[in-house]
Amino acid sequence: MTVDTVVVATATDDGDTPITAFCKSQGIAYFRLRNFTAGQDYSGIRLTGDEPDDVDLIGRIVARMDRPHWECGLDEIISIYRQFVK
Repeated sequence: MTVDTVVVATATDDGDTPITAFCKSQGIAYFRLRNFTAGQDYSGIRLTGDEPDDVDLIGRIVARMDRPHWECGLDEIISIYRQFVK
């Protein structure tokens, strides 16, 4: 699957976003699951594209980067995130 369009939509009547509904429709075999252990607690960080505000935040984070986004590590992304979300 390739993604060439960003879709921003609201949740369905059952509470699922279109992305969640897509994931559920594909079944678990469609995805490779991995567990990662972080050196610190990131439970208060919300980096998702579920709502229009989420997409806006991610856009602002990327715009604040001083080099291509694929060259930025998690620590830098979190640092920028915290400039917008207190």
